[in-house]
Amino acid sequence: MRLNRHEVKILPSEKITLKALIPIEEIERKLHTDIEPPKFRFNYSGKRKFEGQISDFRFKITPLTNYRNAFSPVVKGYLSKNESETLIHLDLRLHPAILISTILWNCVVLITSIGMAFVQIKNKTFDPVTLVIIIFLLNGILLPIYGFNKDRKIILDYFELNFCNPNYKAESSFHLEKRN
Repeated sequence: MRLNRHEVKILPSEKITLKALIPIEEIERKLHTDIEPPKFRFNYSGKRKFEGQISDFRFKITPLTNYRNAFSPVVKGYLSKNESETLIHLDLRLHPAILISTILWNCVVLITSIGMAFVQIKNKTFDPVTLVIIIFLLNGILLPIYGFNKDRKIILDYFELNFCNPNYKAESSFHLEKRN
């Protein structure tokens, strides 16, 4: 069950807190079995669901999928326990290098399109290249949102299915490769 949720913005990021129905130690054990150390690969067809690190109830992970997605979220999270429940805190963000390159791309394309619009308004002309620049700008905005949300759903499905579902079974057959 989600306790709070922030809407996805133009540059996607999200903080989520999930209320788990199982003990904190079992969650950490399950995460250890589903996370493998990061390494360079072209594709993935293994059984682990994430690559990253986990220690002392804190983790930093990215999903392992059978496709490439530069806009896949990096998840920094931690587990906490109060009187009767375990909370899973997730912070989903774009990789810093991807975030910077996306911002730079969008700034350059936006400045170019504004400059072209001013020149065309001043000269009372229309150049079809302006439409191409606008399409570049839309791609620079929509591709990160689509890529982020595609893997965001995989991540949230994993955590909700394995830790927040009352019918949770440790031998879950959930596989990221089967997601569309």
